[in-house]
Amino acid sequence: MPKPMFLAFFVTVAVSLVSSTQELRFLRGYKVNSVERFDLSGILLITPEISRAMKVEGDFLLVNDKSSKLWIGEISNSEMNLKAWIDLKTFCGSKKFDLEDLAFFQGNLFIANEADGMIFEIKSNSEIKCISSPKLYPKNFKPTPKFGLEAIAAGKDFIITGNEMPPLQILKIKSEPLQLLESFQRETIGSQTSLRLNADSLYLLDRENRTIWKRNLKTKVETAFSFEKILHTKEYHYPQHDEKKLERPEWGTAEALDFNQKEIFIGLDNNGEKLKDSNERRPSVLVFERPKDF
Repeated sequence: MPKPMFLAFFVTVAVSLVSSTQELRFLRGYKVNSVERFDLSGILLITPEISRAMKVEGDFLLVNDKSSKLWIGEISNSEMNLKAWIDLKTFCGSKKFDLEDLAFFQGNLFIANEADGMIFEIKSNSEIKCISSPKLYPKNFKPTPKFGLEAIAAGKDFIITGNEMPPLQILKIKSEPLQLLESFQRETIGSQTSLRLNADSLYLLDRENRTIWKRNLKTKVETAFSFEKILHTKEYHYPQHDEKKLERPEWGTAEALDFNQKEIFIGLDNNGEKLKDSNERRPSVLVFERPKDF
């Protein structure tokens, strides 16, 4: 196994200390209503800070990997109703759009476009900055068809990005001036479909293993939080998709992650497929209780 190429901000899952695995407690779910096909790929809880900075009202911000638009989600009973917010199609010279994840930190909103590796940074004054992440991949990183920009998190003066399928690359980027601060290739089997950074922990959504990995950046201990059980129920059990694309395709596609002090939100992108036992085609947002050690 190759040695890490930088300071111990990131290390591989293979050499990490895994303390335990626990199943998350499911609380409720929302079906997402949209006037067009909506392949849910990123979700962000609209906090008071985000509402003030971005001048937006609603419950969630969402992205769809079939559109250049950002969407506002509003909860009504067991459903989430969507309305378009900002369209990115005229910015940064992007010709194709596959929006995958979004993150917020201190007044700035970041959106990842897997189609061309562009990161859109929307500032509180509505200025949109363009960050081209492919320029920063290490020379020794050999991309695959799924090497693209899939997951994003933000911290003070830096962005963390991850690609979707193995080999799994983690980048720590400084945007002003644009430079690669750190990078590492994770030696693990799974996926990286969303990232979050909170205090001293990095959270990685792993679709194939139906798991959120919490990495303590100080102790190097990782804890696994599973959401597999709910995906076996008739409300969220999807039929098989293309087996060449998904390692374990029969349980839907967890693409989006966010959380607050009490709850965890996971978005399922069902790729337009029906549930196994009904004609329901809408994507879902699952809500779990946040454990004390999450």
